[in-house]
Amino acid sequence: MSGTNFVRVRNGQCQLLRTGTSGVLHTFSRNVDNAIVEGDEVIVNLRNGNTEIWQINSSGRSVYGPVHIYS
Repeated sequence: MSGTNFVRVRNGQCQLLRTGTSGVLHTFSRNVDNAIVEGDEVIVNLRNGNTEIWQINSSGRSVYGPVHIYS
């Protein structure tokens, strides 16, 4: 996998992107306040105070989950 994955929040949804590529790789979750990539996971803080953990797949081009939800 070349490049580094990062996320941004647009219109309350999380978008997965990668340096060196153009365009959004994957859009996921709803009512997102902020998000950050930590290793192979995306930590998503929701507007309602909950936190979701999403797993980046082995290709680095999409995510699955949430694999954990904390309220």
